[in-house]
Amino acid sequence: MPFAVGLALLLQATTAPPAQPAAGGPAPPATATTASAVRAVRPPVIDGRDDDAVWRTAPAITQFQEFQPHEGGPPRFRTEVKVAYDDHNLYV
Repeated sequence: MPFAVGLALLLQATTAPPAQPAAGGPAPPATATTASAVRAVRPPVIDGRDDDAVWRTAPAITQFQEFQPHEGGPPRFRTEVKVAYDDHNLYV
């Protein structure tokens, strides 16, 4: 699934254990982590609110790190992201 590959490239955390390399392939970086997206039965309304049914079941992604001014440090503000998809779109 292409959305999972793109999302995995965007997210990094230091708390995830290293994954086992695929047969014959290189091992992923030690800081790589994965995120799960849930399938949306109905597309969420794009209105900036999180009260659609799909957001109640999507797992929250919270393990973010600061890039500036201290790379790898804890973020200044709490951040939470949820991801969903349907046959045509990726919702973040």
